[in-house]
Parts: sequence; structure tokens; C-alpha cells
Amino acid sequence: MSEYTPTETEIKLLRLRTGEAAETSIYTDEVLSELLSKYTGDVHAAAHDIWTWKAAAVAGLFDWSADGGKYNQSVLYDRYMAAAEEERKQSKTLCRMIIDPELKEVES
Repeated sequence: MSEYTPTETEIKLLRLRTGEAAETSIYTDEVLSELLSKYTGDVHAAAHDIWTWKAAAVAGLFDWSADGGKYNQSVLYDRYMAAAEEERKQSKTLCRMIIDPELKEVES
């Protein structure tokens, strides 16, 4: 089985979908390439992972006020998770169903 090699276009698209400029991003082309390889080029699945990681990074932020200004940092987590969910919905790789472990088989 050959390893999938992402194209430059896929890497650029992943950067666009996640707002990660190459010059300032902590995600190098190598990291993005590995992530795309993991999902065999599914840019949406890779973007889902990045948005989830971004959400985890801001999960501890809170709202605060100072010098007459109000800083609502807690909304970042919700926004990042919403972006992750949108990417999951568009992914061809990630599961689109949530299975309830409490469900029982239907009797005939």
C-alpha cells in the first residue's frame, strides 16, 4: 500500500479553511501534510482536527473587563468548535452519525 502524498493545493486549501497563514502559523507544511495523509487528502477532516485543537488551546480563556473595556474571550471556544463541526459535516471521512449506546434493536 502506498502512502498518500498531499498536493500543494490541498495544503493551501487547508491553510485557507483554518485561517493559518504559512508565515505565522504553528502548523508547518510538514505537519499539515502529515494530517492530510492521515485522512487521505480529506481537507475537511484535517480542518476539523485543527479547529478542535484551536478550541482546546482557548478553552481556558474567560471574559473580563478593564479600563472601561469588555473582553469576551470565552466566545472563541464556541466559534472554533462551530467551525470544527462545519468541517466534520463536509468531511467524506469522518463519521456523520452519532450512535446512542442505549439504543436497542427494533423488534419485529
